[in-house]
Amino acid sequence: MGLNRQRKGGAPSVVAVSKETEGGPPADKERGKDGAPGMMKRKFGDSLRSKGDTAMVNEALCKILCHNLVVLIHEMAELGIDPVFWPTTN
Repeated sequence: MGLNRQRKGGAPSVVAVSKETEGGPPADKERGKDGAPGMMKRKFGDSLRSKGDTAMVNEALCKILCHNLVVLIHEMAELGIDPVFWPTTN
């Protein structure tokens, strides 16, 4: 859902407009792209504790990596996949 800003009496107002009316993809195709950021915010919080720019980038990348590992492990358990990381030699 997109937002159009219109000025009425000098104050900005926000009007919701669906993508279908704008010629974009249907709303059901858009739902998936907001899932991962919301999941990461719920699991790891929506703020970064680092102060420096480089440290903030590294912390955000670590949160993304941890989220990807959580999703991978969850899907492996849900689908019953038994991973083999290296062959056993006996």
